[in-house]
Amino acid sequence: MISTVINQTSSSPAQKKIPNKAFDSEYMTERRKEVEYLSSLGINYTYIRRTPYYHIKQYKYKKTPELFKALAVFYSDSETGE
Repeated sequence: MISTVINQTSSSPAQKKIPNKAFDSEYMTERRKEVEYLSSLGINYTYIRRTPYYHIKQYKYKKTPELFKALAVFYSDSETGE
């Protein structure tokens, strides 16, 4: 009896789906040093967005393996990463 109750209440991971809206398809940064570093590697932002209240520039990038490899190097370097 207990096992049937547990089986009825527990759901498998395949049944639980996370909506696609939960993940941003783009990487965003506000740091100018980061933008300059990525640009020096030939990785360019797709567009710039400004925040509504303070009008801070937010640079958006398409998420790619090359982008994340470059970011790993950027943030592992003690001079550029904070």
